[in-house]
Amino acid sequence: MHILLLRHATVVLTYAGHRLLVDPMLGAKGSMPPAPGSLNPQRQPSVDLPLAPHALDELVASLTGIVLTHLHPDHWDPEAERRLPRNLPVICQPTDVAWLRETGFSDLRPVVETLTLDDLRITRVPARHGLGSIGEVMGTVSGYVLQNDHEPTTYAAGDTVWCPELQQTLQRFQPDVAVVNAGAARMINGGPVTMTGDDVCTTAMAVPGMRVVAVHMDGADLGTLSRAQLSELVRERNLVHQIFIPADGEGLTFERDDFASR
Repeated sequence: MHILLLRHATVVLTYAGHRLLVDPMLGAKGSMPPAPGSLNPQRQPSVDLPLAPHALDELVASLTGIVLTHLHPDHWDPEAERRLPRNLPVICQPTDVAWLRETGFSDLRPVVETLTLDDLRITRVPARHGLGSIGEVMGTVSGYVLQNDHEPTTYAAGDTVWCPELQQTLQRFQPDVAVVNAGAARMINGGPVTMTGDDVCTTAMAVPGMRVVAVHMDGADLGTLSRAQLSELVRERNLVHQIFIPADGEGLTFERDDFASR
């Protein structure tokens, strides 16, 4: 299994013979306005994609599917909607089907509980995009657990904070790898709507031997936690061998055998 971080939450996941693009934000730097209620309003994305145009074309041509945790613009932007082939399978929440159909995508695969793509099993699990009233404002978000007999069980948590639902997912699936959206994103009113540094560390300690890949930093204007700040906290907590913080354009490979001793 290979995880390539493009930027923010946009990840290419190569898993069980599939190449899946997760939560694509493909527009040029500054192509979207600031997020409503931002503490630090600036046009977003705040960084360029780490790919030349021809490399992005090659990547898109190689995809076997798209995975969407929700439809906020930093996870599904106008450029992704424009550029991605309309016939690619789109794994999504049932609540997002109508919108995606209206934009012309024809092979929609809403996950009620679990669906199968060849020998890849994908289970949708709950997430909380913030606690209390801010979570209600942010709307419905999901995570996904990917399973295959020859791959590490992988949990793409989506935009969520540490919450009972996430804890239950970890207990139920005991994933080998968890990709979590950090950055401690927050708005003028309300608490964090993505994982804080403490949340990332708590997640890592919840499942012995699990590797955590922290993304969703240094790419959009709601973030209040940088990679540098999270790296410092991870060192302080002695979790450097468990929590990975890739740079934009950096890939990580995990094999099933890496977790044989768990």
